[in-house]
Formats: sequence, C-alpha cells, structure tokens
Amino acid sequence: MKKTIIILFAVFISGQIFAQKGKYKVENAIIEYEMNLMGTVTKIPLYISNYGEKECTEASIKMFGMSKTTRNLTLGDFVYVLDMEEKKGTKTSISEVEKKDVSKEIDFDNPTKEQIEKYKLEKVGKEDFLNKSCDVYTVISNESNIKLWVWKNIPLKTETSLMGMTVKLEAVRVDENPTFPKGIFEVPADFKITEIEDGE
Repeated sequence: MKKTIIILFAVFISGQIFAQKGKYKVENAIIEYEMNLMGTVTKIPLYISNYGEKECTEASIKMFGMSKTTRNLTLGDFVYVLDMEEKKGTKTSISEVEKKDVSKEIDFDNPTKEQIEKYKLEKVGKEDFLNKSCDVYTVISNESNIKLWVWKNIPLKTETSLMGMTVKLEAVRVDENPTFPKGIFEVPADFKITEIEDGE
C-alpha cells in the first residue's frame, strides 16, 4: 500500500501538469501548486518558458516514512522524467507522451471532435479562481473522472477521482514576470537517461 501511494503520486504528477509544447497562452510564468493526497499537502512549482517550449515541475512527497522527488522537463520535442534520488530518468518524444495523457493532448481552446468524443470533454461553466477567469471542464481519462479549471490553457485547479480517492491540485500563486532558478530547464549531467522509443 505504501509503495502504491508513492507510485500513484509519481504517475499523477507526470500526468497532471504538463500540456502540449507551445500550447500555453502566457510566455513565461511560475505557477505554484499545492496537491492534497490522503491528507498530505505537497507543494509543486510549474515553470513555463517561451509558451511551454520549455517547462519543468519538481515535487517531493514524504509519506509512511518513504520519500520520492520527481522532476519533469519538457525541452523542445522531448519530455524527461527524472528520479532525483536515484539520479536517473527517461527521455520520451513529446508526441508519444501526448498520445497517452489527456492533459497533454487537449488544446482546450480548440479541441478536436475526436478529443471531445474520446474524453467526453464537456465545458460546464466559468468560474473565477485566484482572480483569474477560468473555463471549467470535465473529462474522463483512463477510468478517472477529472474536473479542470483552465486559464489561458493552463489548468489552475484539478480534481481527479481515481482508485477510490479524490486528488486535488490547486494553484496558490501565479507569477507572470518570473526569475527562474538556475539550471531548472537542464538535465543534470550526472544523470543516467534511458530513451524510450515510440510505441514502447
């Protein structure tokens, strides 16, 4: 059970924040999120550069005496998922990642008919969140029911029901004139990276 929760966290993080390369409607930003998983609150920053041409999240969770830190990078045409403790990671083409994840595949401003049907995408209203006007959507993906509050194609808030749990991810601060931490958009030189071929 403990290991399952840690794995669930890593999978959730890798799938809930990133979106398509260049899809965001802001050039540069840092968005600070908080995720509530089984009563444990985790802070997760999202760094966006050049409308998402480069982006990064890093999140750490400590639960049941176990810890896990995951960094996800989108650099051009590739996505890297890095295990910061074990100094290793994977490299995957962004096109392959987009095929497997609703939050990466859908351009909420211009969803295709196929996407609407595939994910049962429905716009259910508009709400203000963090003083930002958000479109509210519901989707179904991989047996998960997801509700999203989307601003400039960025989900500022999500509620995901999966495995009998509801996981909430909420932005607590949006900085549209950021100073990025040094090296945040780089893969550390001493990490062992395994490239995952399309279709694997």
